[in-house]
Amino acid sequence: MAVNVVPAPLERILAGLDPEQRAAATLPDGPAQIIAPAGSGKTTTMVARLAVLCSRGVAPGRICVVTFNRDAAADLGARVARRLGASAAASIEIRTIHALARQVLLDAGEGRIIVADRLPLLRVARRRALAANGSSATPEPAQLDTWLSAWKVERRPPPPEARLVLDGYADLLSSRGAVDFDDLVVRACDLLKTDARLRLRWQSRFLHVCVDEFQDVDAAQLRLVRVLAAPEDNLFVVGDDDQPYFASRTCNR
Repeated sequence: MAVNVVPAPLERILAGLDPEQRAAATLPDGPAQIIAPAGSGKTTTMVARLAVLCSRGVAPGRICVVTFNRDAAADLGARVARRLGASAAASIEIRTIHALARQVLLDAGEGRIIVADRLPLLRVARRRALAANGSSATPEPAQLDTWLSAWKVERRPPPPEARLVLDGYADLLSSRGAVDFDDLVVRACDLLKTDARLRLRWQSRFLHVCVDEFQDVDAAQLRLVRVLAAPEDNLFVVGDDDQPYFASRTCNR
């Protein structure tokens, strides 16, 4: 049974914000991108936004908040518990982007085995490629790892001299029934795009998607939060504009 939690101290929470923070926290539904420098209270504003959504009757279980590491998720959960109460903190989905992506994969029957460090497998694939073609020009594993991320996340094809190794690496992953860290988000995006039932199930789960530290998203992560926020597009993101990468990211319609 869905439970709406209206935080009693909402006015007290809002009273602790400056005018710009309050304006951001109380925005209407729809996509919103909040740009703020480090130390300006972005997470405080995020917590206030969650309080506002709950006060408007949004069930906490229909809210997803994405962070980018476990410590940040734990800190945000603790702040929500202090300001909104334990019930809201337990109901709002506060996860790292990779943990959320893995839940999508598990729901689809994938993602049970994760290769956290792919360099050993890249070294194996490189040795096999060297043995097969005898070329000493085969790139080093660290460079291969960089190209592999760009290929998976940003869809930038690797140079020809890397393909034999990277194809071999993909075969090694497949033979183990495993995915690597980049695959968690990339594969989740692919599945949500191609599997209509899976997409409907996850889009029906959340009415609002919020992203903290939005400047840290990569191309695949941006695709994931956008598809999860559709079709309502209630995507609320907060980030530091003092980041070159952030300038190219937008959540506007």
